[in-house]
Amino acid sequence: DDDGLKAFEQQTPEGRELLSILAANAAQMYLDPSIRQLSKAIQRCSLAIDANPSNAKAYFRRATAAFDYVDHVVKGTDAILAQAQRDIRKFLQMDQENAAGKALQERLARKRQALLGPIMRETEKPDP
Repeated sequence: DDDGLKAFEQQTPEGRELLSILAANAAQMYLDPSIRQLSKAIQRCSLAIDANPSNAKAYFRRATAAFDYVDHVVKGTDAILAQAQRDIRKFLQMDQENAAGKALQERLARKRQALLGPIMRETEKPDP
């Protein structure tokens, strides 16, 4: 809402940093298997990134949540996975040697290719 946006914009740099940390930690909570609320995890990560675009954990967690989230949606899977790939690339720019990040990058690429494969084959069929 407008009041929330106004309050967000008036935050000090320290306030934004704290908000980013808290939102990223809330996202981790929503990723927990006992809770598993992936859309809320993605939303909290987006808030964390808006508050602090240098929050590497928020990019990693949003990509992780998106990887699993696309298994539960019908439309928009390619856009979700494309954003997840951008997130993981951003994360790896900040933490280049992170093995979990590299592994997630590979899994995202394979999943996106697997989902796009049938679509691409369908569009390549010749007309009778």
